[in-house]
Amino acid sequence: MTIRLNNNSVITFISDSIRKYGYQPEDIIGKSVFDMVHPEDKEKTAKRIA
Repeated sequence: MTIRLNNNSVITFISDSIRKYGYQPEDIIGKSVFDMVHPEDKEKTAKRIA
């Protein structure tokens, strides 16, 4: 799966393979990646993005 984020960690692109998880790309694009991450994993995610 390919995901692209802007400088504010907002999802600007997500590949169609997200559909196999029950999501539509247009429902994900425009959301903060942190809206999709479990609260316990947000710090780890921020480090990986940086």
